[in-house]
Amino acid sequence: MVIPMSNCLKNKKILLLKNNCLPEDISDFLQNNGYIIKSIGFEISSINKEYENFSPDIVIICMKSEENLNNVQAVYKELKQMKTPIMFITNNTSETMFKKIKEISSYGFIVKDTDKYVILSIIETFLKIYKSNFKKTRNYNHWQFDEDSPVGILKCDAKGNIIYANKRVLEILGSPSIKETKKINLLNFPLLIKFGLSNKLKYCLENKKSKTFEIKYKSKWGKNLWLRIHIKTNINKNKVLGAQIILDDITDKKLKEERLKHLSNTDFLTNTYNRRYFNKRLEEEIERANITNRKFSLIMLDIDHFKKINDEFGHHAGDLVLKSIAQLIKNRIRKTDILARWGGEEFIILLPETEIKNAAILAEDLRNMINNLKFKDIGNVTVSLGVDNYHSDDTIDSIIKRVDKHLYASKSAGRNCVVTGI
Repeated sequence: MVIPMSNCLKNKKILLLKNNCLPEDISDFLQNNGYIIKSIGFEISSINKEYENFSPDIVIICMKSEENLNNVQAVYKELKQMKTPIMFITNNTSETMFKKIKEISSYGFIVKDTDKYVILSIIETFLKIYKSNFKKTRNYNHWQFDEDSPVGILKCDAKGNIIYANKRVLEILGSPSIKETKKINLLNFPLLIKFGLSNKLKYCLENKKSKTFEIKYKSKWGKNLWLRIHIKTNINKNKVLGAQIILDDITDKKLKEERLKHLSNTDFLTNTYNRRYFNKRLEEEIERANITNRKFSLIMLDIDHFKKINDEFGHHAGDLVLKSIAQLIKNRIRKTDILARWGGEEFIILLPETEIKNAAILAEDLRNMINNLKFKDIGNVTVSLGVDNYHSDDTIDSIIKRVDKHLYASKSAGRNCVVTGI
């Protein structure tokens, strides 16, 4: 038997979370009466995925016992963020179970053995009440929520004109007023085009899609920040009316990530890259060279008699020498070159798109510049250098081994000189 359904409830989607406590035929029964059903278990990953793909109008959670509540509470934390009505069906009618379900809140309650026609009626009534309450509060409470929201909320029409902006948008963008903010068209404002927001909004509006992404942005009013942006298209009867854009300022989070990344890639004393990061970049350069057939070169240098400096003048003096030489090299090489502390008193330089003859000229220049440095009490310091370039069959180990061999050849030749693979 099929029960006549209100037109507003036809094709409503129900996501069933169950563990065999629901009568087997209830899914077919609901489906035969106009609902679209999706049944899954209690795995959080499945719930997130199916919720996003299925977009249910109501979630029905089926529970066998109180033991199931821990799973349900974890599931509810996920569903609560999605603002979808939730109903419970259980075969346990104890006071404890009722109180625990009530603690979760936002619930409808059906006993498992309730007649399926009654269940159908309850679901229909539940959805009508929810829809009615949503309509009543939509024009009032949600605007208040938007104003008090910790994230920026923009609403635009289908042409990109801003029709609403909350106070947080002004704070995030450094805008002086709502009036000034509304002068911006989200689809053709140059800064928004430059940083990619306009193109993504255009894509969402044209394809009736939602999108979440992060951008590094400089506002019209000169504020630099990182934003996580969520665009949700506003659609009514298959017509795009505009979009809601959520702006979440994640600048502090990104700066912390950048600092941590810098620390993980950098030698603390000399502020050059460390060996781990250098090997990563060298591996990338080898892959690039194999594709483009362009050469690159390496310079490895070692400070002569560094142990003697530490022994005679102390580690503080040795640290000063290391930092000074590192700074001199950084000032001399290109921004595209990679300088790293290889270990102890050794440094290594990666020179992209550089022939060995040019690398040898740079090595000799560095040797001469370092030799001319003057250190209090210590006097002059010299370095020995090895230079070689990439061969088509090289690995990280083979090219490092070769340039290291040239370095020690320069030490054997009396130090304070350059030996190359030419």
